Amino acid sequence: MIALIQKSLFRMVDGIVAAFAPVIALKHADSKWKRRVVIGIHVAFASLVLCGLVAAQIYFQLDTFVRSSSPMIRSLWLPMVGILGYSTAWSAWFVARTLRQPTEKPLFDSVTSALRDGLDRFTRAGIDPRQTPIYLILGSPAGGIREFFSSSHIDLAVLPSAEEADEPVQVCGNRDAIYVCCRDSSLVGHYARKSASSLLKTATNRCNAETRSSHDATIRQAQPAWRSGVAARTSAESAKVATPAFEVAVQSGGSNVASFGVSATATMVGDAPAAERIVSSGDTTIQRVQDTLQQIETMAVSVLQPRKSRPQEMRLDASDADALLERLETLCQEIVTLREPYCPINGVLALIPLPACDNVESSDHVGMRLERDLKTIVDSTDSQLSLQVIFCDFDLCEGSQPFLDRFPENQRHRRLGAILPAVPASESESVAASLDKATHWICNELFPPLGYRLMSRDLQDATSDRELGMGNHRIQRLIQQMRDRGDGMSRMLRRSVASMGNRLRIRGCFLAATGMAGHASKQAFCEGIVPLILDMQNEVQWSQQRRDRDRWQRSMAVAIYLTIGAAVALTTMMF
Repeated sequence: MIALIQKSLFRMVDGIVAAFAPVIALKHADSKWKRRVVIGIHVAFASLVLCGLVAAQIYFQLDTFVRSSSPMIRSLWLPMVGILGYSTAWSAWFVARTLRQPTEKPLFDSVTSALRDGLDRFTRAGIDPRQTPIYLILGSPAGGIREFFSSSHIDLAVLPSAEEADEPVQVCGNRDAIYVCCRDSSLVGHYARKSASSLLKTATNRCNAETRSSHDATIRQAQPAWRSGVAARTSAESAKVATPAFEVAVQSGGSNVASFGVSATATMVGDAPAAERIVSSGDTTIQRVQDTLQQIETMAVSVLQPRKSRPQEMRLDASDADALLERLETLCQEIVTLREPYCPINGVLALIPLPACDNVESSDHVGMRLERDLKTIVDSTDSQLSLQVIFCDFDLCEGSQPFLDRFPENQRHRRLGAILPAVPASESESVAASLDKATHWICNELFPPLGYRLMSRDLQDATSDRELGMGNHRIQRLIQQMRDRGDGMSRMLRRSVASMGNRLRIRGCFLAATGMAGHASKQAFCEGIVPLILDMQNEVQWSQQRRDRDRWQRSMAVAIYLTIGAAVALTTMMF
């Protein structure tokens, strides 16, 4: 009973607030129907007050106190005063709201100047930025954004600024589209820049180690141990050590001693081939023992020592994150001003390093960065966009070198990934399942068969067989790593769109090899991505909040015009 009374009192208070202060009630209305109820209550209350004023005018005969030649003004004087007071109250609220609006955020000169300089280059090239599709790019490959377009075989009329210029925004493109790379003005771009040096260093060290391993294996295969002189040297050293013992045995005298010395000599001579075999495999055995001991020491250190600190690319202070998001918001506002009254951007490209999916921690971290970037873009542009996710730096992963070397040249223009369907707004809860299926298909059903087909099976020559076998082993490792990355990719994508609703839809997930240090032989799977993105340039529209606001503004404009017209007509009738 008490709960029912409290609920009734709360509803009564809400009704009173909606009647006297509809602005406050509208702020707490969390649905369209509640907002309509608040507006209805206020309109009903205002109409009731107006009727009360008319009744008071008639009851107290206030028309006798009004000195006017117009009978209408004398009979409706009090209601007109009420309407004037109501309009004055709303006008005062609008003025106060305008005066209380926060000042515009200071624009980042580096961001705006870099964007305007890039767009000016398009204008000088005869390309109108207002009529050309614009795409935002979050992140970049380890070699820079130029490597992505070089591997995509896109002829750029306007080239991006050099990486050495260290500009926060890079603008490039042609007559088909303008690409704005948020190099140092987004959280994902900040992560890509921080991780680029470590990825390149790791890939270079791995490549050098694999080259040395292949070279050493080739030398051991071409020059056996029994021809290298190691066995002979070892046998000579063994003889030197054994001779003094034999002489001591002979000097001790007796037939038994002599027979012992002969048998010892025979045993040493008879075991010479076995000793040679042991010595010939001594390097390999010692190397294996050393590797095992090193692994044990590494495991002991990892268990006994405290946990290592987070990598540098995963360190993000709150102040730095806010500054990067403000830069991204400033960039979006500049594009909105440029493209009015059209939608500011036609889509978003996320270039994420593939090694970021190696573990759960990095996947969640990059997913958090991508989510905050996308939310800032959607809120700043008031639009519904499509997102293309490209996991780049495939060529820097372990085992990618033999995979790309054996991949046919005439097939590298194909896409390696999945095109995701546009999920209807009524089925937004199925987005996570769709992302899980796509990543599982890429990592477990699409990539492994390609790797197995590239493995060499006809092994005949001993020297080349060792190299081909090592390549097969590395491809197998790459396949297993791709399977392990499936969960990380799914977690990252689901985290990035968790709070987006139907304001942003992921329409593609692809792998790309952009080439380390610009090597064309290491570039693959990029050429078919950009045409697909251009085909989806019309998948953009204003958000529902923007459409509702425009509809309300049009209704208010019509109401104001009608009010002004009625006032003019009434004034004309009075005079």
